Amino acid sequence: MVAELTQRVRLLELDLQDRGGGGSALAASPLRIARRPVLEPEPDHSPRRRDPQPLTPPPAEILRGEAQHVFVFFDLETGGLGKTKDIRICQIAAQAVDEHLRVLGEWNSFCNPLQTISPSAIKVHGFDNDFVQGYTDWGTVGVAFNAFLERMRHRNPKVPLTLCAHNGNRFDVRILIFHHNRHGIDFPNNVLYCDTIPVFKTIFPGLASYSLGSVYANAFGTEVPNAHDAVADVQAMVDLCRHGEHENKTSILPILLNSSKSINLKIKDMFKQKQQQ
Repeated sequence: MVAELTQRVRLLELDLQDRGGGGSALAASPLRIARRPVLEPEPDHSPRRRDPQPLTPPPAEILRGEAQHVFVFFDLETGGLGKTKDIRICQIAAQAVDEHLRVLGEWNSFCNPLQTISPSAIKVHGFDNDFVQGYTDWGTVGVAFNAFLERMRHRNPKVPLTLCAHNGNRFDVRILIFHHNRHGIDFPNNVLYCDTIPVFKTIFPGLASYSLGSVYANAFGTEVPNAHDAVADVQAMVDLCRHGEHENKTSILPILLNSSKSINLKIKDMFKQKQQQ
């Protein structure tokens, strides 16, 4: 064993001599095994990775003809109350879904009412006269809203589209019709409307009140987040429809279809009543 080690040292000395290093120092000192120094890990200056966040389902990619029926939930914020013909829109928000309540698209716009907003309305939604001055009036916003509706069904008039609003029969749908009429804007073909109050009475029976806030509080145990903002109220309606499906373990589609009526018949009825007054 010693002889073998001596032989290996000798060979190493010869190798060093061949490289010009000389072997005397190696022979004069005991053979040591060098230890690699323990290095401290370098500090990591890269951005810290965040924990994964819960993801919401992406909007459904709707191909031409895939949606058999489009439902557009919408809500208005106005400059005050009074006769329908005198009310002006300050904000309109909408969310389009297909028959499975999958999101197709969202839309939101403020609007210059071209009249003074009442103090009571400002207390409700917070939009004052200075705020709305920078926005266009319904002549522009209404055309853009129609374009949004057409995009949601890929400009295919064969696909029926229902406008859904809470208390829409008495408020939102009537105001929308008056605004379109005032600015000479026609609704697209094959458009229906639906009031969500009867819908919610069917899927959430026996409530003391069917205001949107009351139905939401009964279903989720909390107030509508940022209530009286049109975007928040629209989301509340869609959330309640999905919640109703989950609770009843059945599709809400037949109820929505049953509650859908022709908007053209609504227009004729409204202006027939106006002529009789």
